[in-house]
Amino acid sequence: LLKETFFEDTDIYDFSAMMLIMLAGTPYRNQLGVGQHTLFAFFFFMLAVYVDDRRPLRAEWGNTILTALCLFVSYFKYTLTAPLAILFLYRKRYKELAISVIGHVILTGAAALWLGKNFIYMIKAPLGVASALAAEGGLDLSVLLGAKAGIVAAGFVFIILAVLAVKFPADKEYVLFPLLILWSLVITYHRTYDFFALSAVAMLFCGSLSEDFGERTKNVLLYWYAALIVLVYFGLRVFSENTASRIAAGIVYYAFTLALGALSIKMIKDWKRDNG
Repeated sequence: LLKETFFEDTDIYDFSAMMLIMLAGTPYRNQLGVGQHTLFAFFFFMLAVYVDDRRPLRAEWGNTILTALCLFVSYFKYTLTAPLAILFLYRKRYKELAISVIGHVILTGAAALWLGKNFIYMIKAPLGVASALAAEGGLDLSVLLGAKAGIVAAGFVFIILAVLAVKFPADKEYVLFPLLILWSLVITYHRTYDFFALSAVAMLFCGSLSEDFGERTKNVLLYWYAALIVLVYFGLRVFSENTASRIAAGIVYYAFTLALGALSIKMIKDWKRDNG
């Protein structure tokens, strides 16, 4: 699905190399061992992207329902896919987003009635579990800020990402989606086995990055990303995810994410200036 969507124009050998590195990395192998929940959710999100990309080939409403259904299923790991769904806000797929969310609202209400709990409890309970596990997280905001402050920060980041998506220039998805992936892995509680999704960030270097940011900036980001992949996919395992290794990986991760965010804001400002 990645090859048929975001990496459609990528050389097959380059793409194969990226996927083999992902398969060899500790996060993906651990993901297979702990239930594949994130892999399942990410698959259905990518299926939603795939269906949406082929919109002209199907009737409008049929495509809308199918895309919304795939998004709906992907939300079962909402800590990863809810931030990624902002991509559909950028694509102006409002009906798909609305249908996918309404479906969960209805089922959550039904589950609340069945269990004899109130609706708000059903929403807060998973976040309470995430807060309780904050100390066991990988690199997420709750590890840095504490459980309650981490949830507040996550809310602010989510809103900022949504605003950026609305303001993002056309045909710059290759920058926006990597940014969404990077934040989705730290905005709420995640263990490092979810970080196999970092491989999709490589699409950043398959677009016109040198034209938008300059050749030098592209090279810096490329080597920075390579160092991040080595640290997260292999380095953390070598040091058994001890505190020092997580701090080192966290510094590289957040610096890369913030740098890409700053470059994205600059790109938006430049685009607005050039287009009046």
